[in-house]
Amino acid sequence: MKKKNVITAAAAALMCAVLTCGVLSAQDNTAKNPAAQDVSVPADYRGAFIDVPSYVANNLKKGDRVDVLLTFSAVVDGGEPRPQNITATIFQNVLVLHSNGEHGVSYIAVALSPRDAQNLFSAKNEGQVNVVKRNAEDKKINTLEVSSLQTFFSKKK
Repeated sequence: MKKKNVITAAAAALMCAVLTCGVLSAQDNTAKNPAAQDVSVPADYRGAFIDVPSYVANNLKKGDRVDVLLTFSAVVDGGEPRPQNITATIFQNVLVLHSNGEHGVSYIAVALSPRDAQNLFSAKNEGQVNVVKRNAEDKKINTLEVSSLQTFFSKKK
């Protein structure tokens, strides 16, 4: 019998990652990628590139802040016995270093700690990453549960 992947909400909240093109360090922010040469990375951070749709890249600019969300499939402990799409906010209040939505290539560069950059790469094939823009005044880090359609509709009662 094939073993199913079962995750708890706590385990899902710890998952980090996805769809990146590369990481730059503060010491090496002139990578061979010409588009990355104008990305200035703060000391002690890494510049991680995340593929996004052009309409997202075109609506973000250097200095904006985003949250990064990961959507992946899993069997949730105590939930339906079949896999569900789960969404977790994996990074909050992340600084946008650069945005490019031109020439058929769209991405954003964000500042992540070395550990967060490593986590982003380790889970890059787990699902789909999206970013949401934050209000410029909103610096709060929220404690969020993972969500699914099942949890969304069950809380509407």
